[in-house]
Amino acid sequence: MLWLAAILLCFALFGQKKAPPPAPMNVNTATIAQLKTLPGLGDATARAIVDYRQKNGAFRRVEELLIIKGISKRRLEEWKPYLKIN
Repeated sequence: MLWLAAILLCFALFGQKKAPPPAPMNVNTATIAQLKTLPGLGDATARAIVDYRQKNGAFRRVEELLIIKGISKRRLEEWKPYLKIN
């Protein structure tokens, strides 16, 4: 019975969705850790955004994130409320 409780606890902890950022973040200044607060965005994509920004300069529009491999139009639409360009 204890093992069942442990398994259920693991599912509860790992099955939770992360809370979205409390306020829109600037795509051009956000750190990898900050980017990872976006729903469904992991380490590799956050690193790719920062690497692209460092090599190519600031994004002029949020839609330019579509250049990054692994970012789809659908995903970007989910993120738009949490992103800004300043």
